Amino acid sequence: MKGFAPLCCLLFCLSAIPARAAHIIGGEITYVCLGGGNYEFTMKIYRDCNGGGAEFDGLGSAPFDATVTVFQGDDDEFLRVIPLNASFLTVTDIDPEEQNPCIFVDPTVCVEEGVYVWQANLPVIGESYHITYQRCCRNTTITNL
Repeated sequence: MKGFAPLCCLLFCLSAIPARAAHIIGGEITYVCLGGGNYEFTMKIYRDCNGGGAEFDGLGSAPFDATVTVFQGDDDEFLRVIPLNASFLTVTDIDPEEQNPCIFVDPTVCVEEGVYVWQANLPVIGESYHITYQRCCRNTTITNL
């Protein structure tokens, strides 16, 4: 029993190795009205591509497709869930605006933009729609949240 406590202490110390992860940096959703209740949506998601960060949903080792949820007005119940897989996605590297004097460009920063584009019909009603995308794991370099 005397050797048990030091062994536990050693195992605890070895398990305290720091982990590093990079995740989603941010994103935006925009739309264009095509008429007749038809819309084309564009969702841009930005990820930190250094450090083996989170894949874009529906691509690579990501465990599931992206899903966008549509809510109507102030209703808490969703109206529709729209699945988006890799066929809706294009990925490009984003270069920082180095010519902008207000931006400090850290040479270790690597950003990829994933763009999902899809169309949906939303009936014309007297209320607004809320198009939402939810994902875990924001990256730790964000300082304004």
